[in-house]
Amino acid sequence: MRKNVLFADNEHELLHSLKQQFAEYQEAFSIITVENGKKAIKKLSQEDISLVITNLNMPNTDGFGLLFHVKEFYPDIPVIVMAEDSTPEMKSLVFEAGAVGCIEKPFKIGVLAELIFDWLQHETDGGILRNVSSGMFLQLIEMEQKTCTIRLRDRASGKRGVLFFRNGELLDARINGVAKGEEAAYHIFSWDEVTLSIQNSCRCYDKNIEGNLQAILLEAMRLKDEVVVVVPTTIVDTGASESDAGDGRSKRREYRIITKLSDFVYVEFSLEMPEGKRKHYRLNVINYSRYGIGILVPEKDFDLLNLLKKGTVINEVTFSASWALITVDMTIRHITKLEEGPYAGMYSVGVETRELITSAQPAQEKELNH
Repeated sequence: MRKNVLFADNEHELLHSLKQQFAEYQEAFSIITVENGKKAIKKLSQEDISLVITNLNMPNTDGFGLLFHVKEFYPDIPVIVMAEDSTPEMKSLVFEAGAVGCIEKPFKIGVLAELIFDWLQHETDGGILRNVSSGMFLQLIEMEQKTCTIRLRDRASGKRGVLFFRNGELLDARINGVAKGEEAAYHIFSWDEVTLSIQNSCRCYDKNIEGNLQAILLEAMRLKDEVVVVVPTTIVDTGASESDAGDGRSKRREYRIITKLSDFVYVEFSLEMPEGKRKHYRLNVINYSRYGIGILVPEKDFDLLNLLKKGTVINEVTFSASWALITVDMTIRHITKLEEGPYAGMYSVGVETRELITSAQPAQEKELNH
């Protein structure tokens, strides 16, 4: 799988030149370019980034602001600084801010390419395991008291997560920059089949997860059993006899399809606006727990906030997963402005619905109707 390298620099000519000159490496990694730190922060929340390379002097969040953001929210992603002045004092400042390297402008593409390959290789220097259950493997990490960074990709949903271990202790977790800490760990451990890569180092030092790994795994399994979606669906039996087909009738059976709540990635619904027109909304699911679901309202949809308050019911909301759809009514629980992180300035709307959060039913249970 190709990895993504994010370049942040306000010199448009340089970014254009980098895209051209790194074209020969496109089988190994892709180049994503942005003009300032603010756009880089947004890209980090949207894309799976393996390495950040940034200029220091930029408008709308400079290189140091970007460094501090990556250090706090994405400690597993290394940052290389491009600087016009790479004095010992400057290098000391950028390394203290979290950079792993510093290259002086102007530079030769070959030198920068060597730096990129060196840091990309660290992501998997401990190996890759495909289509495995993470639980048992991660308990071995704890038993062997390993220090490492584990990157995981859920086969079913495509979601990506990161776990940070130091001396066998689980320090922190995140999912695509959206969920952190215990919430992220619970959902990562609920994934049934993952591909994971091992990095034999960990740049995370703060412990943001309470309890040991075994307790987190057990709680994740409990929540996984609790939080499911039961989707009734009617199946047409295509094996109808000729006599059945003669009168245009066929047998129908209703089955229960069970999917985890964490599989859902966005919601869709329509509302009537003050001027009488209806507007369609499609919003991302950004977090979920046994208490409800959080959906993200970006700036372009802020008009929605004027229509919502605690207790508002929105009818016929479609929750979409990679393989399932369910349409239900949802109730607004809270509206919270996000003050920090990749979605700072946006709003999280907490919602709940009886139909969506329910007790699990045995997967083999069937109900025959008609």
